[in-house]
Amino acid sequence: MKLLAGFGCWLGWVSLLPIVMISSVLAIAFTGIMLALGKRYKMTTMLPFGPFLVLSSIILYADKYLHLIPYVRFYL
Repeated sequence: MKLLAGFGCWLGWVSLLPIVMISSVLAIAFTGIMLALGKRYKMTTMLPFGPFLVLSSIILYADKYLHLIPYVRFYL
């Protein structure tokens, strides 16, 4: 929650929903790749969500201020 509060101050509170959505998709993709490579996950296995939040906020920062990714603007 503190990390999301920091990103809300940094990028604006409107960007919080796309950050959570993109980071969830990234986490699911990462888990799928790890399962394809042979890593065994159980229902009790915990996956840290912070790195995915940071990566998605960097993606949104690049879109919002650097205009590098034009198709991410659809979420905003």
